[in-house]
Amino acid sequence: MKTCKFLKNVLIAATLLLAASAAETQAQNPQITITNIPPTGEEGIAEGKVEWGKLTGEDPNQYAIIAILRATWNGGGGYFVKPYDYNYLNSIDASGSFFINIITGGVDATSPEVKFYLVERATFAGIAGGSVTPDMMIGKYLGEIVSINRSDPKWKAKSPEPSIRPGFVEAGTSITLSSQGDGVIRYTVDGSDPATSLSAKDYSSAFTVPSEGSLIVKAVTVIDGVYSEPTSMLWMPKEPYDTPLFGINVSLALNGESWGYNLSEKETAERMAPVASLAKWVRTFGTVGNGLPHINKIAKAAGMRTMIGVYITSEAGNNTEQLKGLREILQTSPAPDLIAVGNETIGTVSPSIIAACIDSVRKILKDHNLTVPVGSADIGGA
Repeated sequence: MKTCKFLKNVLIAATLLLAASAAETQAQNPQITITNIPPTGEEGIAEGKVEWGKLTGEDPNQYAIIAILRATWNGGGGYFVKPYDYNYLNSIDASGSFFINIITGGVDATSPEVKFYLVERATFAGIAGGSVTPDMMIGKYLGEIVSINRSDPKWKAKSPEPSIRPGFVEAGTSITLSSQGDGVIRYTVDGSDPATSLSAKDYSSAFTVPSEGSLIVKAVTVIDGVYSEPTSMLWMPKEPYDTPLFGINVSLALNGESWGYNLSEKETAERMAPVASLAKWVRTFGTVGNGLPHINKIAKAAGMRTMIGVYITSEAGNNTEQLKGLREILQTSPAPDLIAVGNETIGTVSPSIIAACIDSVRKILKDHNLTVPVGSADIGGA
């Protein structure tokens, strides 16, 4: 028995070491992923992301992406950095994302081959882009080279474009979708993925914005069996305004209660009554305390529409409580019209935390068999 127990402990230790080694390798070896690039014959921006532990907590300006395009003409050609010679060290933001204009003139648009390299800026101090070629990059780049063939069919499949930008529009407005070339558009109106959902249909006619509720369309373009990234679009009927007043900011703390004070449903209803007579919509900024757990139920009973906020911070405990509060709201009242995850979080909450919380909200909605648009609210112009 002792021998078996010893061997079990050794195996567990070995497994932990392997896991630690894998995590360390991932942190040490950067991974470049290209998420979008204009296909051969088209102009546009290449988009991608670097996954690398060293980008976390460090100045992302220490590193850059070099894009080298192979242009050909009359059987010859050469390699050229993009976007141009003296601005070829393309920035990476704190999340690892980058955007590069790879088509800057000449015969660029006809070139299928583009190579991407992660480098340290300091390595290229004083080096003009005109002298940078794939051969010159040996020993200077980090991780692996990513080589993209722009003639691959997957780059041709771009997400469908709507005729009218999503948002608030007049009820009865007709919305059409378009795709490039001979692409086929597949769509759903229940929030499911049109690439895999049994409810997906081929697009053939325009959609109409309803006078009540919302129009939610999720769509993909299919070219030669290759699916584009899905695009989610939402239109809601614009309500007429007969006064210049756009909204009212209301606190339900009438008697000096502190933030987080727990109001009963009865107290909340009494304090909501004047608001319900003045407005058609109500937006909350959280799901816990201050009567927030009851507002969706009370507003719906008063015939109002609701956007329920899930207040996100960098504290995991707070976020767990907010998600728990949302689940309880969905269990005790009709579904809200919209859900906003996070409010003015730029600079205080990482994108990965917001993304994780949005994913959690989507799962909660799925568990309740609900289709509700989910987004975030941030500082205008940021």
